[in-house]
Amino acid sequence: MVSTLVKKSFTKIIAAGGIGLLAGFVLFRSGDSFVTAQQATPSSITIAALNLNMLVSQLDEHTADDNTMKQKIADYQSQLAGKKTDLQNLQAPLDPSNTLALKPGTQEYEDQENKVLEASMALQTFDNFTQEELRLDQLEEEEDLYRHINAAVAQYAQSHNISLVLITDDINYQVSQEQDLITQIASRKVMYADSSLDITNALAQQMNSDYERASGGPAPTPAPMPGQ
Repeated sequence: MVSTLVKKSFTKIIAAGGIGLLAGFVLFRSGDSFVTAQQATPSSITIAALNLNMLVSQLDEHTADDNTMKQKIADYQSQLAGKKTDLQNLQAPLDPSNTLALKPGTQEYEDQENKVLEASMALQTFDNFTQEELRLDQLEEEEDLYRHINAAVAQYAQSHNISLVLITDDINYQVSQEQDLITQIASRKVMYADSSLDITNALAQQMNSDYERASGGPAPTPAPMPGQ
């Protein structure tokens, strides 16, 4: 049976501040009884909040990486279009509707078929390889950026005597799948943080200054998406 004292304590905690106050209040069960323990909380902890998505959108490093990736995609699309045109030109002599079509069964026709097959295989190989290469390049850029953010957060926190930095990204409610929204809600760790705790803009300014010094140039201008 749960003791009356524990019941009253639990009720007071809920009334005083809700479930959040239970973070430092632990219940240990032994048989049919509950034992309460109040964990010690350091009194000198300084907490800050960081909107990671907003930070990334403000970073010059991210803009530069994004511009590089857009250029790689544009180059890939240009090469792919050229290879498709070359393949179509090779297929033209095999088209019966073409007035200059080769006669089926001849050596020339067979040689042209082989050229079309080789070009088709080369196109498929190029497409698969380049897409995988782009995927890995983007993954590497994202990993590098996150490592830089992690290091910058640690440096900023240490220089400002901050003990704990929490991520407070906003939920995107404009999703087409209910599961996407559920996933966002389930993975969210912070429900509310006062704006006075937010270090997003300050950290972005610090990282952009560091990036400009390291790259030796001005902030990059976002490039348009390929095809625009």
